[in-house]
Amino acid sequence: MPTHGDAAPGPLYRAVRAHALAAPLRPALIHDQATLSYAELVAEADRRAQDRAAADPSDEGGQDRAAAGTVADPTDAGGQERSARRPWTVVHGHDKLDFTLNYLAGSRLGASLVVAQEPGTAQALARTLTAAEDRVAGLRLAAPEALFTSGSSGRPKAVLLDGEQLVVKAGHINAFLGNTPAQTEVLSLPLQHSFGLGRLRCALTAGQSVHLVEPLGSPEELLDVAQRYAYAGLACISSTVKVLLDRYRAALARTAPVIGYLEIGSEPLEPAFRQDLARLLPTTRLGLHYGMTECSRVAMTDLHTPATDTTAGRPMPGVEVSIEAGTSQILVRGTALLRAYADQDGLTEIPAGHWHPTGDVGALTDDGRLVVEGRLSNITKILGRKVSLDLTERTLDRLVPGARTVCVAPELVPGVATLVAVIESGAAELPDRAALHAMLREELPAHQVPRRFLPVPLLPRLPNGKVDRTATLALAGTHGRDGGR
Repeated sequence: MPTHGDAAPGPLYRAVRAHALAAPLRPALIHDQATLSYAELVAEADRRAQDRAAADPSDEGGQDRAAAGTVADPTDAGGQERSARRPWTVVHGHDKLDFTLNYLAGSRLGASLVVAQEPGTAQALARTLTAAEDRVAGLRLAAPEALFTSGSSGRPKAVLLDGEQLVVKAGHINAFLGNTPAQTEVLSLPLQHSFGLGRLRCALTAGQSVHLVEPLGSPEELLDVAQRYAYAGLACISSTVKVLLDRYRAALARTAPVIGYLEIGSEPLEPAFRQDLARLLPTTRLGLHYGMTECSRVAMTDLHTPATDTTAGRPMPGVEVSIEAGTSQILVRGTALLRAYADQDGLTEIPAGHWHPTGDVGALTDDGRLVVEGRLSNITKILGRKVSLDLTERTLDRLVPGARTVCVAPELVPGVATLVAVIESGAAELPDRAALHAMLREELPAHQVPRRFLPVPLLPRLPNGKVDRTATLALAGTHGRDGGR
C-alpha cells in the first residue's frame, strides 16, 4: 500500500509556498474576522498535513516526510508514476476557510483528492478508486483529483483530472483576466464545484488575496465586500449577472471602478446582457467562459472585444475544438481533459487524446472562434416537426426583459408532446398568453411557439447553479395538466 510520503507535494501547494517565500506577510485568505498571510497559510497547511499523516496507520514515517518539504520534478516519469499511486483523500470542511486549508493540506501530502459535496458519497468513491488503484495508476495522472459533476442530468458522478494540468490552466486563465497579486478575489462561489474551486486555484496560483464569502442573502452583498478593496476581482454565474443588472444596477455602477476583472460562467449570457454589462463596467476585464467540469474552461471571450460579439471566444491554450459532422456537436480535447469518469460502481476510462463530446451544438467561425448554439438534447420532435428548445428560450428571454425561460415537451396527453415554456420572471409582469403568442409568431415558425406558458417564482436548479431540466419537465407536466396559461 503506498504511503503519503511516497508522493511529492502537489502543484497548488508548491505555488502557494513559492508566494510565501517571496511575500510571506501578504494576506492570503480572509474569512469573517480571520486573516492568514501566505506564511501562515503554508504553516497551517503543513500542520494539518502532519496531523493527517500521523493519524494514518498505513503511513509509516509519513509525518516526517511531510515536514521535510522536498519537491520532486513533476516532469520526472518516476515521480509521475508515484503520484498516480497516491492514497485518495476526501476534502471537505465546515466552512470555506476550513475547506481551503484541508485542500492545501491534501496537496501538501501529495494525496489524490476527492472533492466532496456530500461526504458519505465522496468516501464511497474514495474506496472505489482505492480498489481500482492499478487502473488509476495506468492513467498516469500527476496530482490526481476527482471532482463531482451532475451536468444537466442531476445524476452524481466524478471526473478524474490531472492536478498539474489544472494549475497550468489556472495560469492561462490568469493571463487572460490579467490577474496580479495586488488584487483581492472576492469569492462567493461554492468551492466544491468546478467554477468555484477553479477560481480559488487561479487566485492562489497568482499570489492574490482571497476573501472567502459564505452564502449571501443577496448579490448586492458581494458588491459590498468588493468595495472594501482598492482593486477587486469577482466571479459569478450568468444568472447572477442578470440579477445584478436588473435589480442592483446602481450598486454595480458604484462598485465598477474597483472591479479589475469579472469571470462569468456556468450558463450562456445573451447579447443584450453582454452589451449592457460592458457599458456599465467599461474598465473591467469581462471574461465569459464556456466549459464544463470535464475540461475546465474550453474557451473565453472578453465582452469588450467587441461588446457585440456573441461567440464563446477562442479556445484556451492547450484546448482543441472540433465540430462533429452531421450533428454539429462540439467536441473538445486537451491536456486538462478528464481521463476517467467514476462513481460507486467503478471507473470508465477516457483514452488520452480522445475527442470529448460536450452535448452542445455549435460552429467555428472562419477566424477560429467558437459559437455555442445550444444543447444537442434540447432538440426534440413534436407532431413530426423538429423543435429547438434553445431557439424558443432565447427568443422569449429577449422579448420579455428580465425573464429566464426553459422550454420542455411533456406529454400532457399520453403519447402527444406539448411545447411548454416555463418562465422565471422575478418581479416583472408577464404579458398574457395571447400577447406572448403574438410576439413569438412575429419571430418564430408556428411549431416553435409554445402552446402553454407556466410562470414560476424560481426555476428548479441543481447545486451547481444550473437549471434542473428534469425537475422543470416534471413541474411543467404537473401544472400543464392543471391548466397553465
